Amino acid sequence: PIISLALSIERQAALLGVESPVSILTEVTKALKKAAANEIKKCADRGQGPLKTQTAIISLARGIELLGGGDVFAELQAKLESDCLSKPYLLTYEMTTDEKWVTSQRPAGLISGMTKITDLEVPVPRLGADAAAGSGPMSFSGLTCDPGTTPTFIACVVLNPSGTLEAKVIRPEGSTKNEQRCGRTVQVPVYKVVIQLRYLMEQATAQITITPPPGSGGSNMTQDLPSGSMFDRALTVGTEGELQQVTLPDDGGSEQLLGSTSDFHGVMISVFATGTATLKLKA
Repeated sequence: PIISLALSIERQAALLGVESPVSILTEVTKALKKAAANEIKKCADRGQGPLKTQTAIISLARGIELLGGGDVFAELQAKLESDCLSKPYLLTYEMTTDEKWVTSQRPAGLISGMTKITDLEVPVPRLGADAAAGSGPMSFSGLTCDPGTTPTFIACVVLNPSGTLEAKVIRPEGSTKNEQRCGRTVQVPVYKVVIQLRYLMEQATAQITITPPPGSGGSNMTQDLPSGSMFDRALTVGTEGELQQVTLPDDGGSEQLLGSTSDFHGVMISVFATGTATLKLKA
């Protein structure tokens, strides 16, 4: 609105032949440049998200050019890049999973435990450009293993779990919300990012203890289940190569994750998972 008002006043002054020692267009241009610098500083100080900042800079640069202030977009973009966009998002992701045999006669958990990754650096997407992915190793805790209903398996232990999580901002989302300012209700923009999560690899070894049939005279023995067995496939994450998405505020926030699946790598496993995803801005 201030740009339209400035252009209107300047046009009226020209039509009336009114000369002023101060050009309103010049003064508004200065104000817009100051506003652009303030937007970048808010992002650099991590008080505002990169998506909102990029959008504001594009709008302000167009306004400055419209008012005769020249093309300042390249200059503002360079400052935006160095002070704001070069700092990635930080994602903390944790999920507690409980995996069960669908056909089990008793609902014993095959595997339960937590996967977590803290402060995974996710590159900030540039408007109009393809987003880059960040990835890193996950940590595992509280993993338990149940051999199910097979009579000869008397114990099961999860060994050497490892995994890598990939995160990428796949699209921005913009909306508005009502906010009270100076006694008036105004609509202000709200920006969010949709993050795509993908397990590049998650695997472990199931070590079982086998008891011999009664009367055979044999003793208990331990064995690592071979690759390709049902246990091995159950211990390989069912969402490998599949996608999970979470929508989080551009300036940082948390979101509850809740999900389940009955098709876990085709091995009659059901998975129920709960957790959170928290997005921060790197200082």
